[in-house]
Amino acid sequence: MNSKELGLVSLTDDTSHAGTPGPGRALPECDHLRSGVPGGRRRKDWSCSLLVASLAGAFGSSFLYGYNLSVVNAPTPYIKAFYNESWQRRHEHPIDPDTLTLLWSVTVSIFAIGGLVGTLMVKMIGKVLGSGVEAIWEGRGETQCRRRLTHLGPEQEELIQVQVGRKHTLLANNGFAISAALLMACSLQAGAFEMLIVGRFIMGINGGIALSVLPMYLSEISPKQIRGSLGQVTAIFICIGRSPSSKS
Repeated sequence: MNSKELGLVSLTDDTSHAGTPGPGRALPECDHLRSGVPGGRRRKDWSCSLLVASLAGAFGSSFLYGYNLSVVNAPTPYIKAFYNESWQRRHEHPIDPDTLTLLWSVTVSIFAIGGLVGTLMVKMIGKVLGSGVEAIWEGRGETQCRRRLTHLGPEQEELIQVQVGRKHTLLANNGFAISAALLMACSLQAGAFEMLIVGRFIMGINGGIALSVLPMYLSEISPKQIRGSLGQVTAIFICIGRSPSSKS
């Protein structure tokens, strides 16, 4: 038997006696899940998909928070005039100055109250939206791979659901922003200042959810070499969002 035949025999023996991978060894068919791309190739630090995901998430989350944080400052006289006009149309007399100040204070401060409510809702929304993750993995045959790569047992599936649910939470959070925008936009036509206040509250919920989920989502999708740099996207887009709102 020559050296070439010996090499073929050793290669055949290695593959045939590989056995079941242990806890620290991943299945061969799971290599594409480890690297994140088909074929097991290593992903670049700054990829196009990473930039698109971070910028889109920041623009739809932290940018809106920064914009709505100070957007009510410039149009203060117009909003107060709208409150006075709506009150006079209903009660046939001008609004009391103290009542007007109270309504204006509620309009400004209820955004922060909505942010508190949104922060408390994050965990619940993540669990609800991530509840179908395990079923999807079962359908794709990737459940064993995910558990081996993350070293998680079946009793820790809740952690997986919460982590995967963050992306779906950011997507569902757009519903709060759209509904709040519709309420505030239609308040003038309806002559109801309550719609403006409720819209500010719902927009606060959107901001609370966004600032709780977006930093964790960005830190999880980014490689560790650029995790700190990508984490600054949230703060940068808050500042960018405050710039046009202060001049509106």
